[in-house]
Amino acid sequence: MELIKLAIVFILILIFLGLRKPLWLVMLGATVLLGILFVMPPLDFLYALFRSLSSWETWELVLILWFIMILEGLMSQHGYMQRMLQAMDDLFHSKKVDAVTLPMLIGFLPSAGGALFSAPIVEKSVAGSPISQEVKSIINTHFRHVMETFFPTYPGLILAAQLAQVPLFSLMLLMLPLTIFIFCIGLFFVRKVKNQPTTQEKTPVTQGIKELFLSMWPFFLLIALIGLGQIEAWLASLITMLALLVFLHPPLTKIPGMILHSTKWVMLLMVFTVLAFKDILYACGAVANMPAIIANLPIPAYWVFSLTSLITAMITGMELPAISLAMPLAMAAMPEAAVLPLAGLMIASAYVGAQITPMHLCVTISAHHFKANVQKVILQSLPMYMIIYAVALLFYNLIT
Repeated sequence: MELIKLAIVFILILIFLGLRKPLWLVMLGATVLLGILFVMPPLDFLYALFRSLSSWETWELVLILWFIMILEGLMSQHGYMQRMLQAMDDLFHSKKVDAVTLPMLIGFLPSAGGALFSAPIVEKSVAGSPISQEVKSIINTHFRHVMETFFPTYPGLILAAQLAQVPLFSLMLLMLPLTIFIFCIGLFFVRKVKNQPTTQEKTPVTQGIKELFLSMWPFFLLIALIGLGQIEAWLASLITMLALLVFLHPPLTKIPGMILHSTKWVMLLMVFTVLAFKDILYACGAVANMPAIIANLPIPAYWVFSLTSLITAMITGMELPAISLAMPLAMAAMPEAAVLPLAGLMIASAYVGAQITPMHLCVTISAHHFKANVQKVILQSLPMYMIIYAVALLFYNLIT
């Protein structure tokens, strides 16, 4: 019964998104509908909603996005994005390389704001190419997340290794072939991107590398603060934004206007409503009951836990809770299983689930930036992610 209720909610979400209703309004309505369908007492519902909207986890994500919005706005206003693209042209002479490589570089940073950072870069890279706004959104989201299944800055990979008690490097090596496949299959969406550079002039490689570094130094600083300095993402984003302001040294009277101009208020409202929906999902017990529901399905045990990971990621829009829920259950229920391949399957399943849901903030942020239809974005990318999931299942069976 719980599965039917969740299916009703998600089908309605997709329908209203397809009708181009504002995402924040759709998610607000879906949150209320969850409370009604799962018969939450009104006071419990309001308390859970208050806890969600006032929690540090919610405000931390909002602050990260806000600071990165401002950082991206400042970089765009002062020509950093154009210089970045020019440097890539000088090095590779290919718009396709620009559209693929730059989101992947930003993808080394495990921050929800990464999609917001890379979207204007992708937009400039594919300018003039005969592709839809939905495909632009898919390119941005897909290549921004290619490294998520492999690179050790992502908490899902680290958590999976810890829960499975396997070496992180061994898990990385296991995931490398799938990561390469994810990259290669995504190239289908850039096939129509015009390949010519924006300039035909030849530039020395050393000059191109220097220009690329000078145009991307705020991004490299942000990665260094988070990856090497182990600084919280919101604080690292704030430090990077302030460092750029100091470097640009605009008149103090102009700073408030620059910040307001860079802030996307509707997107911040969207984040609040998506996170509220996620927290109400947990409060009403929908996520906690998911393993028991899936366990009754007439399929092999490994597929049960794979679907648990995939569906939990779809519901929450995140890999971390999916792995947190599915991995311990899988390890306990399948002690005789090959642990390393099972951990890899859980990661791949969570990755696919997070990529095909409007609950994933990168999906909705990208669609909002490109003014794309979220429903069409998901439906057009769905065949690719189903192929990835099928390959992950096949890979698991081959190596076990």
